[in-house]
Amino acid sequence: KKMTTEVGLAAREKEIRFSSFRRRGTVSVVREHYLRDDISCKVEFCPLCTNCKAGGKRNEGLPGASISHYIIPDVSALGEYMEIFESPAVSGLIMLQTVVAGIKSRRHRSRVLDLVSSYPHKHCVLFSNEHHLETYTEREEKEDLTQWQRRSVMSAAVWYINHLEAGMSKKAIIIVTKTPEDYYMYNPARTERLMVMSVGDYVRAFCSDQRELLLLYESITASLQDSSTQCTYDEHISVSSLSKELSTGEIIQGIIRVNKFRSKDEAFVSPSSYPPGWGGELDILIHGLTNRNRAIHDDLVAVRLLPKSEWRGRGSILPQDGEDDVSEFAHVMATGQVVAILERRPREYVASFTQESSEHSSGRCERVLVCPYDVRVPKIRICTRQSEELKNHRIVVCIDSWPGDSQYPIGHFVRSIGPIGDIDTETSALLIEHGITITPFSKAVLDELPMVTMETPWDVDPEEVQSRWDLRHTHLVFSIDPEGCEDVDDALSVRYLQDGGVELGVHISDVSYFVKPGTLTDIEAQRRSTTVYLADRRYDMLPAVLSANVCSLLSNVNRYAVSTIWELDKDFVVTKLWYGRTVIRSAYKMTYEAAQALFDGIPMETIRNMVPELRDKSPDQLQDKVRELRQAVHSLVTIASVLKDRRFQQGGVELEGIEIKVHFGDRDQNEIDDLIPKEGLRVHETVAECMIFANHWVAKRLWESFPTNSLLRYHPPPNRANAASLTKLAASKGFVIDLSSNKSFADSLDKCVDKNDPSVNMIIRSMAVFAMKPADYVCTGTLTPEELAHYGLGLDFYTHFTSPIRRYADVMVHRQLLSAMCVENKLSLPPCNELQHLCDHMNKQHNTAKFAQMASTELYQCLYFAQKHRDRCLCEAVIYDVRAYGVMVMVPRYGLRGPLRLRGKSGLVVCPSNDGSGVVFGKGTLEITQTGVRVKYEEGEYQLNMLDHVKVMVCVENKVAHAASLEFQLLSTTPVIPETKQTTSKNELVKSVTEETNLNYSAHHCIGDLENASFNQSSASLYLLLHQLYTLSLAP
Repeated sequence: KKMTTEVGLAAREKEIRFSSFRRRGTVSVVREHYLRDDISCKVEFCPLCTNCKAGGKRNEGLPGASISHYIIPDVSALGEYMEIFESPAVSGLIMLQTVVAGIKSRRHRSRVLDLVSSYPHKHCVLFSNEHHLETYTEREEKEDLTQWQRRSVMSAAVWYINHLEAGMSKKAIIIVTKTPEDYYMYNPARTERLMVMSVGDYVRAFCSDQRELLLLYESITASLQDSSTQCTYDEHISVSSLSKELSTGEIIQGIIRVNKFRSKDEAFVSPSSYPPGWGGELDILIHGLTNRNRAIHDDLVAVRLLPKSEWRGRGSILPQDGEDDVSEFAHVMATGQVVAILERRPREYVASFTQESSEHSSGRCERVLVCPYDVRVPKIRICTRQSEELKNHRIVVCIDSWPGDSQYPIGHFVRSIGPIGDIDTETSALLIEHGITITPFSKAVLDELPMVTMETPWDVDPEEVQSRWDLRHTHLVFSIDPEGCEDVDDALSVRYLQDGGVELGVHISDVSYFVKPGTLTDIEAQRRSTTVYLADRRYDMLPAVLSANVCSLLSNVNRYAVSTIWELDKDFVVTKLWYGRTVIRSAYKMTYEAAQALFDGIPMETIRNMVPELRDKSPDQLQDKVRELRQAVHSLVTIASVLKDRRFQQGGVELEGIEIKVHFGDRDQNEIDDLIPKEGLRVHETVAECMIFANHWVAKRLWESFPTNSLLRYHPPPNRANAASLTKLAASKGFVIDLSSNKSFADSLDKCVDKNDPSVNMIIRSMAVFAMKPADYVCTGTLTPEELAHYGLGLDFYTHFTSPIRRYADVMVHRQLLSAMCVENKLSLPPCNELQHLCDHMNKQHNTAKFAQMASTELYQCLYFAQKHRDRCLCEAVIYDVRAYGVMVMVPRYGLRGPLRLRGKSGLVVCPSNDGSGVVFGKGTLEITQTGVRVKYEEGEYQLNMLDHVKVMVCVENKVAHAASLEFQLLSTTPVIPETKQTTSKNELVKSVTEETNLNYSAHHCIGDLENASFNQSSASLYLLLHQLYTLSLAP
């Protein structure tokens, strides 16, 4: 039914059909469908389209002169050959609305939209053919969906031909499809410049010089045709038939996670929701590949529980390479079988060719098995003719399908990354494996930003300054950051008031002023969500003109900020609070070392060399400036100490984290001088506490203004299952961990002190990190006020406000705060469901960046030990858990954790040599207890208990298919005793340790919320100091 509206517009009633699980059928809904005749063709400088003419948008359209034709891919081509159209060699793409909507995979559709927004790297547009008056094609009664899609594609293609001809352009339109013959019946007579080609014909005709593209096409085609004859798996239940069982809880859905240490035997499904009366474990065990039924790590699956007689426990042993069977299990847990894959996670996999790669030939290509970099992913069968050429390379593959009669999933070759072992190759591999896509910022994004050069630096706008609180002449503002920091998010100020109180200010870069909602810069920042820090490089969330210049609070330049300023009484209790936009001019850009030197009273001449802004001062000026700055630092330290103590009294938990900084030698040769634990200074915790204070008060303000629509960061309490290992570790020394509240938990950690071994408390606190659940971003409308509390920090409300240059969450919080202060329009804030969706995305990106950083550190740890002499690989380790085949150890000096095997594949046990020169195996037995392992061998026996110190050798295990890893070998049950040049008395050492531990080292960053965690220290490890005390305590 057609209805006429105003000129250029038309409306029709469109019937939309939905599948209904509840009604077990199809539901029809009639909606008005509006059509218009002014939708742009998006060809640059088209004389017929208003917004394509000069002066309109030129930088997001199809090139008008540089290519000979435009491509319209249909659903079949785009759905199966996506990588072809993503190639830089294929340009001038017109993505039709009908085609994009016809792609079933949500993530696949996202890739199409990424192509559209990737100018200038790709000329690709989205054309709304279903809303154009001349291209809209109504679906006929009982017409097949595929036939209607083809008619819609042909209608749009013909319109483009006529439209371009009317605009004096004779460009061809090529419909690229999987089956060209299906379009012949729709081809009208007058379409000389309209062609229909298969994907293969198009690639061979127009990209014959692109060898990589030809090989990619062959690989995809072969994977689509491949089929094995090995029938191994049960047929999946159709999704439409699962609705009733999902609603009753007979079948449970959730994400499947494969145990990387037992990838062939164990996977776990975390249910999305628990059925009524659910009394089982939090996770469901999926034992063996048969029960996994072709599910791959991270898939959304449907699981049916097995009979209780078939339930089993997870393996409690340390598996050996090549072992599949396990005979020892922990307590029994709910066990199930995958009956359907609800959503396959489409992603790229890094892989390499196996020794037995060539199975059989298929003409030009040979079918080969490749081994994924991720041990949790099964081998993948691909078709390629490059197996010999790339046998020592890491490659990228995609999985296309996994038929029930195939032992392995079927995929295709995408591209080569580089030679195995090359540092750039390995870094690219870990980025791909963690789903991090690094692309340069587009020209369209950069065009939105201020133009800044050395000759024309950016400065504040006088009109904008009038609307802000100008602090440039009234406040001493300075920043404290790691050495070499370019993206300075935050600055501080402190001054005493006439009434005896003190004013504390936290000033944060006003990124939201430059990144407006809905702009291309905002969309790209939201997609990235966080800056990614690796061991040797970083990938910024914002372009450098913002992150390192205009938004960075550098010294002696005017900058916009969003400030939180408190007035505190003599007891440092808040009496007055102000939020708002300010203008600041930071006087000093100090390093942590410089601020600590000021606090420690280091001589002025040394301070002059450490603070660049003081180097040109006269002696009198220097004395005044240092005195002023020293007083400010002392005041900050005093205030932060009181704030931290007060927070701990409310239940804040102090943990112990071990972060490692890589010290490079010759970067061209990838030489690593040392791995240094990042040490905490007093000013580290001072700055962190000021940031925590600001985040807390901003969160309170957001909650008051938007109780159901604020972006906060919550941290749930640990569950007893996660804390079981910690509880057992503490119990081995007679300590009790109380999890009833965060205050009781913190108090119980304080009591875990062994006077004979000061490192015990550090080890237990560091293991407490892993008992914690992660902190997440959340929209307040999805949780109760009690659930919004931050367990680790001991605060009722908390958010992220202080790092908008490197976290998109902080940008959103700035917008919400300014809306709460009526500085910005509240209507621009997203609704609750949209905000929670954004929170889920930011949580995912945050965790991905964190795991990529850990993987990068592990990569350089392996490189370090591979380059070092054997003596440098001898370390002291501390036992923190017991397994059936050995123990788990931590090497605090290098922040390493992992298994220490005491029994080999052949059944022989480790017999420590008397001189600790090497690993010796011999006949013997292992006796496992709750807190230790007793090893008996022919020449004697030894007992290892939790929190014992042992001497180990760190070795690098190089693997072709997977990342290199570190393993530990027991050399001696006697701990390493470091050599000292001079004798230190026990009393002196105790005094030194007491002074150090009074610094209250914190590791809240291990649960995601200690600000400014990138400390850059090279001083001796606290652990070594504690170890000296431990050694002296053993002396008679």
